Formats: sequence, C-alpha cells, structure tokens
Amino acid sequence: MTTFVYHYIDSSGRGRVHWQQAESAADCCALLAECGIYPIRLFGLRRPAAFSARGLSKRQLAVFLRQLAMAQSSGVQLSEALVHMHRGQMSERQRAFVSRIESGMHAGLAFSEALRREKSVPLLLCQWIAIGERQGQLAQVLQEICRHLENQERLKKRIQQQLLYPMIVLVTLLLVGLVLSFVVLPVLVLPQIFKMDGEWLSISAGEMLSLAMSIYYFVKFRNMWRASNPSETDAAEKPS
Repeated sequence: MTTFVYHYIDSSGRGRVHWQQAESAADCCALLAECGIYPIRLFGLRRPAAFSARGLSKRQLAVFLRQLAMAQSSGVQLSEALVHMHRGQMSERQRAFVSRIESGMHAGLAFSEALRREKSVPLLLCQWIAIGERQGQLAQVLQEICRHLENQERLKKRIQQQLLYPMIVLVTLLLVGLVLSFVVLPVLVLPQIFKMDGEWLSISAGEMLSLAMSIYYFVKFRNMWRASNPSETDAAEKPS
C-alpha cells in the first residue's frame, strides 16, 4: 500500500494538499474521482513498512468500534462515519488506520473484509462483524465486541496489578542477597572460615575475594550448562 500526496482545487478555488492510500496511482485517481476530487499533481510517498503496518491497540480499537456502533445506531452509514472520524481529532496512527479502512471500502470490500487486512484486528472479531453485516445487526455486534475488548483490558490491568507485589518482593530479595554476598560475607564470615580469628579483612581485600568467588562460580555454572547442553555448545563452537 502506497501513500499518494495530491494537490487539487476545491469548490472555493483554493488549492488543497491531502494524501490518500492506494495500490497504484490509477487506483488513487479512481478513488478520488468517486469523491469528486481531480488532482492537479500526484506523487507517491512510500512509507516504511514498520511504520505503516502499525495498527491500533485494543483500547483504541474498542473506542473506534464504539464510535461506529453509535453512528450505526443513529442511522449514519459506515462510509460517512469513517469520513467524519478521519476528519476528527485523532493521532497519526489512527488516521492511517481509518484511511486504510476507507480505501478498502472504496475498493468494493465489505467492512469486515477491510478490517481483516489489518494485522492488529483479531480474525475472530472480523468474523463476528461479518456475521453482524449478514444479519443486519452490525451495531449490536460492534457494541458486544467493544465490551469484549474492554473486559480484556480490565483483566490485563488486574493481572499486572496482581504481579506487581511479587515482582517487588523478588527484586528486594535479590538486592538483599547481593548485599549479603558482596558486603557481609567477605567482611564477617570469610575470616572465620579461613581461621583468621581476631583479624578483619579490609574492604579492598573483601571486594577482591568476592570478585574471585564470583568468577569461580561463573565458570563452574558455565561448565555445568555446557555439560547439560552439548548440542547447543557444539553448534556455537562450530566454525562458519
């Protein structure tokens, strides 16, 4: 999908610059002609794939579908609702998303088929929307999908809150273990192990001894890992 920037003259005689996404320049001109726009200049602006493929988050998707559901309940057509949403105050990502949906529907695709082309929209939701289109109950289906997405977001936040306390405890225990290993152990425990009664290691000597022990255990655990994973070790050491 290529973004085309075009310059045209509106009904008041003023020059306007806007953009439209289409597969080719001919498709772009055809889409603009359906809207009564005949560009004077037209050139393609190929955007990076990593940026253009970015879709909406679940929260943004729920807001988008809820607005469409309200428009459908009020008797507004989908195409007209998308035009108003595109002109509204939205972020660049939301504008690009709505523009891609508009382009798909202008190309003759149904709303569910246009959504199916978006990677950020789950396939199951597209199937629900297709059922709603066939049964003439699109507004009700969109509202149910919004409730489903909002429930997922609430569940996600609840899980994150439940995991916050165990993570804090784990980090605290890790910090306490590091302090005991690199501060308390070299100064208080090691002199008794090495029969140094009445003598205390200096801070510099304790740090050096802790570093030596850390290197020893690192080498030991690395050898144990290599012994338990011989195939991965051979693949890593094999010359390319």
